[in-house]
Amino acid sequence: MEGVSTQIFSLIKEGKSLNEMLEILNDKYKDVSEKILESDLIDFLYELEINDIIEWDKADYITNYMGVVQEKDYRQLEKYYLEILNMKLIDKKKTNFLSVKSKNYFHAASLRTEHMMGNDTYFIISNEKEITTSISFYGLNAGIKTLMLANITDKHNSEENIIKLFNYCKDYFKELGFKKIKFQCVGSNEIPILSLVKKMGMTYETTLRKDFNNLDVHVYSLFL
Repeated sequence: MEGVSTQIFSLIKEGKSLNEMLEILNDKYKDVSEKILESDLIDFLYELEINDIIEWDKADYITNYMGVVQEKDYRQLEKYYLEILNMKLIDKKKTNFLSVKSKNYFHAASLRTEHMMGNDTYFIISNEKEITTSISFYGLNAGIKTLMLANITDKHNSEENIIKLFNYCKDYFKELGFKKIKFQCVGSNEIPILSLVKKMGMTYETTLRKDFNNLDVHVYSLFL
């Protein structure tokens, strides 16, 4: 990767766009999967940004590796969610959360309808074969432009990927003019999720006492 990294840095200094860099790398490394090259490029850009070497426009990066779900992804997303639903969600070793437990909700037609109506916006991280991480939001009219964090799922228990994807979503929605993200956790048995939400930078806002099926609802929020 040292040689590829050197070339990427050279392309950055030449002022190449993300798409231009991908085209150049794909043309040069024909024996390497486009998805792998894209993944390596994005990881390298994040590494450079974390070390304050560059700043890059993430709005230019809405792709299958990390970004908003597109039409061709609905079937893959359906398969992913139904697989997650079939897992034991109470397994403390897994970091996953579903605000809706009905399997019918996650069929491709339902996902597409919800997305088209603006009720849910899905973001994913995928590798060559499958979706590995997913986050979804839906909007609220609460005086300021507020989003509700609706779903967090990760097949491989990777908090790093969830937080990376969440940070991408923050930038995406901030550019669209949203002001706040809220998260509601029902009951007190979702300790791993609350820990993850805090790592995302969200802070406790209030508790709605016995608000859902006679259970407390804990509200966390983050201003963009």
